[in-house]
Amino acid sequence: LATAGSGRADLTGYTIEKLAFEGDPAPAGGILNQMVGEVDIEANGRVVFVSYTWDGISGAIRIFAVEDGVLTAQVSEGDAAPGTGGLLFVDVNRPRIAAPDVLGYLGLYDDAGDTRWGGFLHDGATDIAVALPGTSAPGGGSIDKVLYVHTATATPSLAFGAHVDAGSVDPIAAHFVHEPTALREIYRDGGSAPAAVGGTFSGVQAWWPPALEADGTTTFYSRVRGGSVTSGIFQASPANVVTPLLLEGATVTTPGGGTFIDFAQSVGANDAGDLVINADVLRPPSISPFQGIFVLEGGVQREVIYRGDPLPGTSPPRFYLGLAGSGAPALDGAGNVAFAASLTDDKENVVERAIVVSRSGELAVLLKEGDPVPGIPGDVFTDLPEVRVDETGRIAFYGFTTTGSGVFLATPAAPAVTAAPPLALAALALGIAVAAGRALRHSR
Repeated sequence: LATAGSGRADLTGYTIEKLAFEGDPAPAGGILNQMVGEVDIEANGRVVFVSYTWDGISGAIRIFAVEDGVLTAQVSEGDAAPGTGGLLFVDVNRPRIAAPDVLGYLGLYDDAGDTRWGGFLHDGATDIAVALPGTSAPGGGSIDKVLYVHTATATPSLAFGAHVDAGSVDPIAAHFVHEPTALREIYRDGGSAPAAVGGTFSGVQAWWPPALEADGTTTFYSRVRGGSVTSGIFQASPANVVTPLLLEGATVTTPGGGTFIDFAQSVGANDAGDLVINADVLRPPSISPFQGIFVLEGGVQREVIYRGDPLPGTSPPRFYLGLAGSGAPALDGAGNVAFAASLTDDKENVVERAIVVSRSGELAVLLKEGDPVPGIPGDVFTDLPEVRVDETGRIAFYGFTTTGSGVFLATPAAPAVTAAPPLALAALALGIAVAAGRALRHSR
């Protein structure tokens, strides 16, 4: 592997670099003490993350951004929570980039010993509260607490999950989109499912992340009670017209075939509106469903990986066992997918964490447990729990190592651009490339 500075060129064609690591100086004072494991990345390559900081006497939790090698503090424990009359944050997390230099995040603030969760936006000059306890919920009742900030877009819009006090004994889980002009409710536990399905949305949790697209379209998972199916993937238009997208019992139309039995509670999307889902699929003669990752492009299914699929280039051989870490698989603007995975040997006796990429239809392991950490000689990765991508395919990820934790960036190699050869030479080059490709495939 080629090495250059704090980064290294990976066999998958990505250059991997360390952005921030425990022990690095923190711009707000002290040092980065422990990364929390939540990252996001925007199209210009700016990465945001959460870290605890320590100055030798006291500590604080902060959200940081790193761009072009410069680390800046964005929001911190101890800052005034906007919209609360000067109450102070005691925790900040779940950073999501909503627009250039605009950050959505979850904040916990203290009100005379009563701590409350809210959703907020920060643009470096102005901070606003997206939703606070007591905010009216468009579907009735009021927000009791904001629990997750899921996805942000350049509008800026922010999707989040919350508990709603609607007069019942227990709060109701619901999901919302904050838009510049209004708060929009996507769906809630007990709300009516589309007429094509019938029944009501059931078992909804605030931590089920919907995908939010640039035009305001949201895609989400829900279970259904009393309908024609028990679960499915649904889509809400910007006008909040909800329609079923992919339901339990639907046929898998990729060459592997099978039937969708259920879906993971998280969905990923890119700016083009393509979706990536994690699903349980039953394929005869197996009597048990196994996990697979699928991309939906204009409603057309594309299979990325299924349990038991081999991972090219691994030695000893490794096979896909299932998702690992947190969050949905991540999808870039070209339809390439990155995800944290559990890998196994052919007997499922060994399990390793890894980051896997599917690029132009080819699978590869970007990193796995035991691989060297760029910029820290002698250090190796021990866990890789979360990935996020931007539209160009850069992958921001959080990793544990033998010496600590850090935030890293993997950048794909730019495609080579060459002058078009004369027709005869082009035909010869094509023949050589085809022959080489066949030889490579037979050698694996």
